[in-house]
Amino acid sequence: MSTNLSCLQRWLASTQPIAVRRGPLPRRARRVREAGLWRLEVAAAAASATRPSRTESPAVLSRPGMGNGVKEGVVRLREDAEPVLPAHVSSKSDHRQVLSSLLSGALAGALAKTAVAPLDRTKIIFQVSSKRFSAKEAFRVLYFTYLNEGFLSLWRGNSATMVRVVPYAAIQFSAHEEYKRLLGSYYGFRGEALPPWPRLLAGALAGTTAASLTYPLDLVRARMAVTPKEMYSNIFHVFIRISREEGLKTLYHGFIPTVLGVIPYAGLSFFTYETLKSLHREYSGRPQPYPFERMIFGACAGLIGQSASYPLDVVRRRMQTAGVTGHQRTSIVRTMHTIMREEGVVHGLYKGLSMNWLKGPIAVGISFTTFDLMQILLRHLQS
Repeated sequence: MSTNLSCLQRWLASTQPIAVRRGPLPRRARRVREAGLWRLEVAAAAASATRPSRTESPAVLSRPGMGNGVKEGVVRLREDAEPVLPAHVSSKSDHRQVLSSLLSGALAGALAKTAVAPLDRTKIIFQVSSKRFSAKEAFRVLYFTYLNEGFLSLWRGNSATMVRVVPYAAIQFSAHEEYKRLLGSYYGFRGEALPPWPRLLAGALAGTTAASLTYPLDLVRARMAVTPKEMYSNIFHVFIRISREEGLKTLYHGFIPTVLGVIPYAGLSFFTYETLKSLHREYSGRPQPYPFERMIFGACAGLIGQSASYPLDVVRRRMQTAGVTGHQRTSIVRTMHTIMREEGVVHGLYKGLSMNWLKGPIAVGISFTTFDLMQILLRHLQS
């Protein structure tokens, strides 16, 4: 009896897996099969106990017309599982996402900077001069500029700003989405669920990438903001005169303080905005905030980001305009030391910060809100 049973067990082990066979079996074979399956189930239960639990949802799969011995099976599907797309479909989707981010970012930057261009020009005028800043003096500059040069002169340099801001914002927002995706895949998180440090790193890398690619346009914009019309007639005239009279390397003068300022500014801005949206989802139960809530989140992000990086912003403006304002062209440390010695820390390195507290939250709020709403609109149109 025992010899027959062992022979039967060896024969069953050498054939196809028992779980696949569905027809009726002899009573002795059924006993052997049940004993073998019981041992497999015990081993599988012990293995699954050591794995981390994941949110699962049962899905019952069955095929009609197979009722002879075939039972319905339960398949567990992860709720956060993402569909595996063919390579060409995935590549096309990535290209669309990049183009969508570029377009949304360009529009966001253009609207934000145009809205605050007069305040931005006034701030730059104070940053590159030794005048003491106050709200009364800022209003006087705006008023006399309007009287002497006309209403549209308040937007002087805005064409150069658009030439710079449109590619800058497009690159920055698109790079931020890509860095979020890359860091999310590296750390095992999705883009919106990144932990704090990778979230901060994604913003800093995005700002650095955009600043590196568009810096000469920022310098041209600053030159046009602080000079009369007679000196530079248009953007191309600025490039020609700088390259002819001061050398091409002047186009990157002040680049290092710009990058050093962009790292905390962009990092903290994106970090604050993404964190506030994440907290909103967690506590409100709504997947998307309302537009006015996005504006508030963006204003907080701009306030924190610009306050942290403002001294370096003053230094870079001094270095960018040294050739036309009479200041000596020096290094970052010497420029900062000169400002502190002649004007003090608060009145020098933080000159115009109160103007930035008015301008910055408005601009960043408009920028982030426009980008998010454009992304939602483009996704809706694509679907």
